[in-house]
Amino acid sequence: MHTPPPFNPVPERPRSKGNGGIILAVVGGIIILVCGGIVFAAFAVKDMVKNQIFPMAACMADMQSVSKASVEYAKAHDGRLPEAKNWQEDLLPFVEKYRASQKDDMGPIELMDLDGVWGSSGKTPTAFTLNDDVAGKIREDLIKAGNDSVFVFESTELVKNAHGKFVEPDKKKAPRLTGWLWCTVAGRMRSSAKGQTFDMNDLEDKASN
Repeated sequence: MHTPPPFNPVPERPRSKGNGGIILAVVGGIIILVCGGIVFAAFAVKDMVKNQIFPMAACMADMQSVSKASVEYAKAHDGRLPEAKNWQEDLLPFVEKYRASQKDDMGPIELMDLDGVWGSSGKTPTAFTLNDDVAGKIREDLIKAGNDSVFVFESTELVKNAHGKFVEPDKKKAPRLTGWLWCTVAGRMRSSAKGQTFDMNDLEDKASN
């Protein structure tokens, strides 16, 4: 009788961390870097989660979707970034497409209302603001020139399609412990906190490993 070959099940591939989990890990890492071991002595845990961790995680996820949408928009518009006047409406279809791919992955993180002012909620709301210096320009030209200009940044101008020139934010007036958040034309996300600037992409890479 022919003996069947031994059964060798294919090992199950380890599950990768969801985007929401990675973002929360990144935010937690920034808070530890900024505050060290005193963070939980300085704030009640509930307040920290509600007013610091979740708003920053949501802001990072939303800005990430805007950044990725700008890449797809440029591909569909001869390489150009959106003009300042109606940049939210111009990017909306691309943000919605990216949002659909991450909606089951964000857990307790409450993302921004796409019909309202784009930005961060929390104790001190902010609006995503398009940098006038890059509006309508060829994305690849800016990158090739070595000019990794700011694309979208946080401001306190709570209006739709907010835009203006980017200036280095006042860290003392940051909306949260983890500082202001902005992303560059090349897709790098950065956060300022207590005199430091954190590259969110590098922290995200570490958190995903």
